[in-house]
Amino acid sequence: SPDSMKSSTNVLLQMEELDKRIIVLGDVLELGEVSHQCHYEVGTFIAKASYQGKTIDEVVTVGTEAKAIAEGVKATEGGEQIGVHVFDNNEDALRFLKETAKEKTGIIVKGSRGMHMETIIQGLLENASK
Repeated sequence: SPDSMKSSTNVLLQMEELDKRIIVLGDVLELGEVSHQCHYEVGTFIAKASYQGKTIDEVVTVGTEAKAIAEGVKATEGGEQIGVHVFDNNEDALRFLKETAKEKTGIIVKGSRGMHMETIIQGLLENASK
């Protein structure tokens, strides 16, 4: 849900040992007519969020509806400091994350079950074990 995406943002910001914070967000399905607005509000929340001077470094979106999250980040003051990356599928997002994530990078992955975001997590875990 959009609320859990906002909560996840706060959790990621409070992880002090990290050098980099990436949040990966897929479509929240079944929001109906309010879908665009709800996704957009998640983006504005992320752009404004900070904890002890820390902000989210990268936002990765996957899917059609999640593009509104990217729009919200870019349109909000503070969002210009955040790397925003929009992907149509999990495979492209995973490829980007494998290239971007280094040691001490925290990544939170959220999205509706129907988006199969677990494939991103599995790919990251396989990459980390190499």
